[in-house]
Amino acid sequence: MNEHSYPAPLPDQTPGEEDERSKAARYYDEAATFYRAHLQSTEHAAEPLEPLTESWLDFETSYAGSFEGRLAFVEHVADELGWFQIIHKMTTHMGIPLTAVRLDHAAIYDYLSRYFHIFDTPEGVLHVFTRDGIKPMAADITWRGGRIS
Repeated sequence: MNEHSYPAPLPDQTPGEEDERSKAARYYDEAATFYRAHLQSTEHAAEPLEPLTESWLDFETSYAGSFEGRLAFVEHVADELGWFQIIHKMTTHMGIPLTAVRLDHAAIYDYLSRYFHIFDTPEGVLHVFTRDGIKPMAADITWRGGRIS
C-alpha cells in the first residue's frame, strides 16, 4: 500500500455515508473556493489560485482547517493550546470538581475570530485561515499561580 492507495470502506459504513478522508478532501476543496473568492475581493484578484503560485502557497500556509461548527473549532483550538490540560491540572491539584469549570464557547469564538478569518457555510461548516500579520497563538501551559504541593 502506498500513499495513493486507500483502504476499502469499513464494513459498518453505510453506503452513501461519507468517510473521513473524502469529507476532509471535500472540506479542503470548499476552503480553497472560499479562499479564491476572498482573493478576488482583495488586491490579489489578478493572480490565479493554482498549485505552485504565490497565492496557492499563501493558501497552504494560512489554512488552519475546516470544522463542523463553532464548538468543534473552539474545542480544537483549546486542545491545541493546552487549555484542557491546564484546566484538568488545576482542578486536580486544587480539588475543584471538573464539572464546576465551564468554557464560554461563544466568548472564546469571538476572541479567536480576531486571529483567524472564518468562513461559515450554510451547512455550518467553518473554513478557518490565519490572518495576515497576526502572530499565531501558541500553547502556554505554564503554571502562574501559587505553589502546588
